[in-house]
Amino acid sequence: MIKSKIVLIALSCILINCKTKEEDYKDKDKLCQLILQSYEDDQKYRQMLDDPFFEILDSIITAEGLSNKKYAAFPEEKQLAYGRIARSIANKRERNFTEKQEDSLMQLQKLLDIENTEFLIDIIKKRGFPSDLTNCVGPQFPAMTLRHAPEQYWEEIEPLITKEYKAGRMDEGQFKMVLNHINGREDFKLTKEKVNKLSSQ
Repeated sequence: MIKSKIVLIALSCILINCKTKEEDYKDKDKLCQLILQSYEDDQKYRQMLDDPFFEILDSIITAEGLSNKKYAAFPEEKQLAYGRIARSIANKRERNFTEKQEDSLMQLQKLLDIENTEFLIDIIKKRGFPSDLTNCVGPQFPAMTLRHAPEQYWEEIEPLITKEYKAGRMDEGQFKMVLNHINGREDFKLTKEKVNKLSSQ
């Protein structure tokens, strides 16, 4: 069953990638739907793995009376503090799958991560980072989707996001989020130093 799912998703990846190569992304409503689909795919098997981190984080933010926009404007240290609380709570939840089952689901998710990464790279190359469409999902997306980009794409992503940040199509929070990931999830202080250096150039 798992193998058949992998084959089906692999085939769908090929079909979708062929479609995106023909897409100019000028229709904002259509692009918004594609971004929404990439968000759903980004969480598809991660949700099945029952890591309630984002659900808990959203609950904490809501309980504090904060909007997503206001939370996104917080300094990264303050966001990380909220994240640590959410992670602490999430880690106390019981697991619903065996380790072998989790590995199988993660393999399926990795295929979708490849699809999403190639899709977003294609968008950036053809029309720039879609910061004008973040209301489709929230201020963290689609940057959060790129935070799950496989390592083989990191070298290609860095000059793209640097260009988008310098052009003002990617805000500092989004840029830091992706830059931190493609540098191996280094200490955020190192990422901040790189961004500050880039901004001063």
